Amino acid sequence: MQGEFAVAGRYNCTAGCDVDADYVVISLLNFTTETNEIRQIPQTQSRANAAAKWLKQNRVEFIVLESTANYHLLFYEAFRKLGLNAHIINPVQVKALLRVEGKSDKADATNLAVLAATFPLRTSNVPDAQQMEIRSNLRNYDRDRKALTKIKQRIHQELAQFGINILRETSLRTHSGRAFLEAFSQTEDSAREIVQKHWKGSRTRHPRLIEVMGKPEDLPAWVRQELEVLRIDLLVQEQRIRNREQRTLYHIERFELAPQIAWMTTTPGVNRLVALRLIGEMGSNFWQRYPTSRAWCKALGIAPNTLVSAGKILKTAKAIGNHHAKQHLLMQMRNWLLRNHEHPLKQWQIQYKAKAGFRKSVSACCNKAMTSLYHQGRHGGLPYDPSRIKLRIPGRS
Repeated sequence: MQGEFAVAGRYNCTAGCDVDADYVVISLLNFTTETNEIRQIPQTQSRANAAAKWLKQNRVEFIVLESTANYHLLFYEAFRKLGLNAHIINPVQVKALLRVEGKSDKADATNLAVLAATFPLRTSNVPDAQQMEIRSNLRNYDRDRKALTKIKQRIHQELAQFGINILRETSLRTHSGRAFLEAFSQTEDSAREIVQKHWKGSRTRHPRLIEVMGKPEDLPAWVRQELEVLRIDLLVQEQRIRNREQRTLYHIERFELAPQIAWMTTTPGVNRLVALRLIGEMGSNFWQRYPTSRAWCKALGIAPNTLVSAGKILKTAKAIGNHHAKQHLLMQMRNWLLRNHEHPLKQWQIQYKAKAGFRKSVSACCNKAMTSLYHQGRHGGLPYDPSRIKLRIPGRS
């Protein structure tokens, strides 16, 4: 043990857990007091909760559980509920790092604790129960949004085959667009009559709207019936999306996430839904799950993946990350950049866009914002402060 205590450096108190179907062997290493306590704990809920309280009382900083079938999940959930910094590691990685003679459960648990204290382990981002519920609801919300888009596309196709292209001039999200669709399905009015009755915008657009509307009075009866069915489907789907969004936002109250959401939404490009997506996909304690801000951005798929030396591109590859979090983060950042013109990050994006183009500038702004978000979490949930982020154009002194 003297050699183990001599190499500690990353953490002062760590725990390693060797897992099997009946028992979990926990080795608690305290490098401050130079003690090693090992306990064998049965796989029951009450004993898992007691083990979590024991580790919390000892102020353990980092816990590693070996992934073994599903046997590690009971203790992992118990540790996470108490706010412990628990992580899952692949046994293959442990074998690659350690060549130990005389294998035993106690030795394996102690070796895991030593690795946790001395080596930056590549742990697995295993979702907990809270993550799974938020993630499931948000993915159902995305499916409902896609279904709504398909309904709108079918309406557009039905009208376009009869020369009615009014949806290119207005949207079904507007009051006029809905009124037009209702008029197509329930009346036989001409284009001029429909525009005069239902258009809520400028009268100067009447000639153009009448031109693209074609001849709705010539629509066959079966087409009107089909449009009415699609109109009802549209209303039902929109109500379903509103209900889904309310259930999603209810997670903030249910899991007591309001304080965390409050400081997360101070970051550019992060609203309440995006904050919930980040929590659902990456974990509410993402600053503990990823060792560095670069690892966190890489997991999101917004880290630079190009190696440049002396102005030459040596290696480039497509960024790989969490697709569900990345696409909504990029979309929200685009919207934020269009609305905020005086913010320092917007000014930086304008300069970077001239060098790298719009798409890369949006991704780079996401990288800056998520780097800040990571450090905000690391420092106890601080609000966003642009002065903490280095806004320097790459390639410029």
